Amino acid sequence: MTPAVAQPITPLLAATVAVLLSSVAGQVIGAAQDSVGMAVFAAMACAGAMLRVGWMLNRPWWQCETSSSMGPPLTDALPMTATRNAQLLALGYAWGGLSLLAIYLLTTLRWQHGWQYGSGMLLIAALIHLASPGFGARWSASFSRALTIVTLAHGWAATVGLAWLVGSGKIWSLKGDWAANIVFASGALIIVGVSAMALRTSRILEQHARQR
Repeated sequence: MTPAVAQPITPLLAATVAVLLSSVAGQVIGAAQDSVGMAVFAAMACAGAMLRVGWMLNRPWWQCETSSSMGPPLTDALPMTATRNAQLLALGYAWGGLSLLAIYLLTTLRWQHGWQYGSGMLLIAALIHLASPGFGARWSASFSRALTIVTLAHGWAATVGLAWLVGSGKIWSLKGDWAANIVFASGALIIVGVSAMALRTSRILEQHARQR
């Protein structure tokens, strides 16, 4: 049995969706009560849960880094793990979009760009979700390299965005966008973490593929 098969994804994603929805509800309550602490707790709980799922999905492959036995053909493992990590990123964007729309449509907190960013994040989530199942059909060495570049750029962009939020002091804003900044910071942590895990898994699997 391979690491990927040994760790079923459906129960993990189902639990993650439950945490995601609970997080959105917690942020709405926090925004309605003007409670920064509650909003931060709800957002970070979701980020932590999603990173935990990413770790559970990717770590079994890391344990095979020094092993010569990887189970079925790596041509199957590479697109499968890439798809799972992409779906996790899609969930992260969906969470961010739902959080922003719920906060700024269901509470008295106002920020003129809330619905725009919320809709944009949902669109990105939908695009990632629709594209990821086709990874296997298109998989090749060139596609793998392109996906690695995109993942790396995605992770770095989120890192820069998070650093700017903290470094500029905007994360501590008391204006109407304070709840959005919490969503952006937590979402950036999800993107950076999942991207880093995906890149490590991809490197290990490709290394084993070259050795065969």
